[in-house]
Amino acid sequence: MADSTIAIRQAEVPRKIAPDEQGPRFERFPELPTEIRLKIWREAAEPRIVEICQDLDSYAKEAKERGEEEPNVDDAPFYSSTKIPSIFRVNQESRSVALQEYPLSFPNGEHPARIYFNPGVDTLYFPAWCFERSIDVFEERVPTEEKKNIRRLAVEFLIWYGSQERENYLNNEQIDLFEFPNLEELLLVHRLPDHTGCGCCHMFEGPERGVVSFEEYGNKIENGQVVYKEVKEESQSKDDESPKRMRKDRMLEDVCASFQWCKEEDPDWSMPNAKRVELKRDGVRI
Repeated sequence: MADSTIAIRQAEVPRKIAPDEQGPRFERFPELPTEIRLKIWREAAEPRIVEICQDLDSYAKEAKERGEEEPNVDDAPFYSSTKIPSIFRVNQESRSVALQEYPLSFPNGEHPARIYFNPGVDTLYFPAWCFERSIDVFEERVPTEEKKNIRRLAVEFLIWYGSQERENYLNNEQIDLFEFPNLEELLLVHRLPDHTGCGCCHMFEGPERGVVSFEEYGNKIENGQVVYKEVKEESQSKDDESPKRMRKDRMLEDVCASFQWCKEEDPDWSMPNAKRVELKRDGVRI
């Protein structure tokens, strides 16, 4: 993106950048050449996990208050509780760069896009507490060009594995991989078992709170093959230092088979890598 698209007069650049109270100070930043400052702001783009959902209950309630007897909740706008990047709030110059790097994305019908998303660094995350129907609406209504730009997608294990077609398990009913033709990485998000000890039947009363983070674990898929992590088993003798391959990963083998099926159906489809990740909020495994 050309630097000339951002018209910032020198007089508009603050003479002093307010530093973090505990961070380093660099008071001569405004004196740097404009092209250097703009490059620094671009490099400051923060990779984020952007949760996306629709508030169907609130939308239905508001629609009924407007006199709609049977509102179509599919029309609810997409929203995200993920905080916007800090470069939006530093100064006018940084915000101008941020608006280019993080365009408003994911409109739905009459509702304009309202989520800042940078496909170059961000991961789009469909959480399990969100209605699964919202994923269908996203695939059906979000502009094709925006879906083509998505590089990293995170999907809960509960959603992926609970939506396999019985007749054709290679085609996942919930996530249509063909809608994301340039996907580079699929993250399969795992939760701790619920209070009953079940790992697949969680109940949610609404949006979850806390900043989301992922921690990689276990096996992964690279170049269309499951790559097994090697570990030392407890049964091995102290003298046996040779690593052993982890046991067969049925889930990733199924996902890998889905990838290969998609590739056979559409040779132009780009096969992503995939890996398991543990879900954390505010740094705590949940």
